[in-house]
Amino acid sequence: MSIAEEVLDALQPHSLLGELKIEGYCGLEFPSWIADYSLSDLVSITLDNCYNCEKLPPLGVLPALRCLFIQNLRRVQLMSCEFCATDTINHKGFPKLEILKLREMYNLEGWYDVLDGDFPLLRSFSIERCPKLNSFPRFQFISDISIMYCSKLKLPGLQSLQTLKVGSLKQRKCFSLPHELRSLLILEVICCEHLCSVEGLSRLQSLKHLKFRACPRLNFIQDEPLPDTLETVDIHSNCYALSNWQPNGLEELPDASEVYRKFVRRKCKSKGVDDAVMHEP
Repeated sequence: MSIAEEVLDALQPHSLLGELKIEGYCGLEFPSWIADYSLSDLVSITLDNCYNCEKLPPLGVLPALRCLFIQNLRRVQLMSCEFCATDTINHKGFPKLEILKLREMYNLEGWYDVLDGDFPLLRSFSIERCPKLNSFPRFQFISDISIMYCSKLKLPGLQSLQTLKVGSLKQRKCFSLPHELRSLLILEVICCEHLCSVEGLSRLQSLKHLKFRACPRLNFIQDEPLPDTLETVDIHSNCYALSNWQPNGLEELPDASEVYRKFVRRKCKSKGVDDAVMHEP
């Protein structure tokens, strides 16, 4: 055991600890107490720049953990059932977790073996700069996902997803939306220099708001029909291929902004009354 591991292992925090941040830790393994079920008040954990660690601790056992931020653990290659701690009888991993953020996990290649019932309360998932990761689990109740700088990642079908932000896909020319996004309300695509198309827009039968920014080659919606549920489309001026595009059924607001074009759908309030432009709050 290294000196760093001995020091951290000897800390043994109070059982009523509420928040924990470990930054710049150079040990090979995390101490066993970090995943002790007795830490029943621990609601937030940040692991940052623990650059020698190759495995994540089994944090799924923590009964009260609500927020988890993992950043710059560059040697971690795999996330599995050990991370969720689902090897115990009748235990569901991360029973209270609501917010999960992964950043700068440059060698993370896979996330496997998440079981039904794990992450039952997870609502928000943000993943950034994980260039080797190609998939992540189908979180059953997730509502908000942000994916940045993850060019190999394929989005799984998530029936509960309502907000999706995708950006900085590097050399990727096409992004395909899965069939199961039946609850998606907001889709934002940003900073994709080489992206030409997003496939599957017409299948998003709940989509209300569509936003594009810094996607100069994006021109897919010239041909693909938009969902009838769509209420607004925001196109920033640096989406050059869409500079003359006019979506069917939507009307451009002439004075919305000098920076971007904004379209809204006209909706009839009642019989005999002219259509009214519906503005976002």
